[in-house]
Amino acid sequence: MSAKNDLLASLRSASAKLGGAHLTRQARDAFCRRLAVHLHGAGFRHLRYLGEVGLRHVRSYVTARQLAGVGVRTPQNDLAHLRGLLALAGRPPLLSEAGMTNQALGVAGGSRIGAKTAIREADYAELRAAIVDDGLRALVALERSGCARWRRSAVATGWRSGSGSSPTDRADRGRDRDQGRTVADHPPARSAAGAGSGARGAGGAARSRAART
Repeated sequence: MSAKNDLLASLRSASAKLGGAHLTRQARDAFCRRLAVHLHGAGFRHLRYLGEVGLRHVRSYVTARQLAGVGVRTPQNDLAHLRGLLALAGRPPLLSEAGMTNQALGVAGGSRIGAKTAIREADYAELRAAIVDDGLRALVALERSGCARWRRSAVATGWRSGSGSSPTDRADRGRDRDQGRTVADHPPARSAAGAGSGARGAGGAARSRAART
């Protein structure tokens, strides 16, 4: 196994022990992969275990995130994940270093106030009218009234879909304004050639059965 994969395995092992809500574990796992990939790409190819991560590695990662143009809250969240992992790995000395603070790493501040606005009442009413699936309609209502993320709303309502995108987005994109149905409710269209081949196949099967009798 390569050093990068060893490091990723070490990070993920510690992450699994920390537990937490599903989305927290998901975000922490994604951070572990980003950190392992960055450190390997930045030349720290000797690192194989979480316990070997030091301050210079943390600085390198934070600087790379800043250069990528992410908001200040993103590296702050990453550092929160990392501090939890380092604490589990028995690295209190590193955590207590002055250089490990958000301010020292250049990611202090940032607002937790959301910048998004809710859907307009008229648009929401139009969206609900276009939804024919009762479960999806309940999910959208829960999203709006409870400000819940759609994945948690899906769990609460028992609604399932094979797509990984927001059901609200899919309903909005897929509406058929003429019939008030979503695209998913329409059967897939068949071409004339496809319909003809289907008919010929059915006719051939009938003739074959008749020949056997």
